[in-house]
Amino acid sequence: MRTLVTFLQDLILSGAIVYSIYGLMRLAAHCVRWTVRAIGWLADSTRNIQALRAGSIAAISNGAGSAPGKRVLAAAMPQPEFPDIAISVREASAALFEYQQLVLSARSEMRRTAARTREIIAESRALMARADLMAPRAALS
Repeated sequence: MRTLVTFLQDLILSGAIVYSIYGLMRLAAHCVRWTVRAIGWLADSTRNIQALRAGSIAAISNGAGSAPGKRVLAAAMPQPEFPDIAISVREASAALFEYQQLVLSARSEMRRTAARTREIIAESRALMARADLMAPRAALS
């Protein structure tokens, strides 16, 4: 009877160990699968970005990251051909440049003002220290 109980305990323990190893292997397999899928998505995204920058139409994505039922046509966005849009972009760019120049000018003016303020504070402290030295002499006279 004792050996039967020991055998059943060992059998249950072995089953638990085998089941936990099986679970860990499945978890590792899922992690690898998710990683491969994420790398595939990243590769698809990279191809799409490169296609957009090149101004061309990319082929249908058949990479590892895209499921057969969810293939997406990665087409470049058509560039507008209206001259007023190009003019607007140029005007916006010029306005942005002017604003940046204004900010840089204001920043340098603030630095000059801060430096002058520090100088005035230092002069004021020196005058106060000098006045404090003169005050006892005036009291004695």
